[in-house]
Amino acid sequence: MREKKTKRLTMGAVFTALSIILLILSTTLPLFEMTLLALASAMPALMIIETGVVGGLLVYGATSILGLIIVPNKVMVFPYIFLFGLYGIVKFYAEKIKSTIIQMLIKITFFTVAFYAFGGVLLANTRFSSVTNIMLVGIGVVFALIFDYIYSLGLGWYMRKFNKN
Repeated sequence: MREKKTKRLTMGAVFTALSIILLILSTTLPLFEMTLLALASAMPALMIIETGVVGGLLVYGATSILGLIIVPNKVMVFPYIFLFGLYGIVKFYAEKIKSTIIQMLIKITFFTVAFYAFGGVLLANTRFSSVTNIMLVGIGVVFALIFDYIYSLGLGWYMRKFNKN
């Protein structure tokens, strides 16, 4: 029993540390910032695979708090907090639903709400036309669908290679 708790604690620390490293790298390697944020978003999902939802939430929370303290460019922490970090948790619950259409609607709705929440903070004084807003949401939905597909491939690879449960 004690070994299991130690293993969960260690895994949580490793996944949190990897997330922080990826967030710091996202501030120093601007061409790869979205890729690094996407990789950081996998850490709570991997913790869910290994230990359950509580572990994933703890990795997300610890990464969010430590990111605001440690990462030099706080602007790169906000996409993690509002969108990328939560995505694995949302995906976990959405994929418990049998209907693929409802799963996708939940994921797209989450992405759209997170996009507007983050965009509202970042672009508070910017006004876009309604056509531009529709185009941004449309492009965002396409991005979310591609991201979800690649995310699923990555999690599947991890489960085949490393997860023994």
